[in-house]
Amino acid sequence: MKPNAILTSDWHIRADTPASRTDDFTAAMWKKVQFINDLANEHNIPILIAGDLSHRPQWPNWLLEKFMSIISDIEIIAIAGQHDLPGHNLEAIPQSGFGVL
Repeated sequence: MKPNAILTSDWHIRADTPASRTDDFTAAMWKKVQFINDLANEHNIPILIAGDLSHRPQWPNWLLEKFMSIISDIEIIAIAGQHDLPGHNLEAIPQSGFGVL
């Protein structure tokens, strides 16, 4: 049976490395994003993200650019989570990285 979509959440894309990570966190993060992108492309299906695409509301420009360079050809339907929203306020979404995407 052909899948209709990829259902996922809590990507927590971030510019810094969590203190507890001893691996190359950034490389691992992008490898996971690329894997999901490739899977969506292989099946020609959208990615549905149920919150917390990001770890913090503001994204550095380089992080936005890198994310968009990987995901640019895929349809993404996303709901903002509390980590995506400045002050956990949905009305502030235009001031966030999520809002830019």
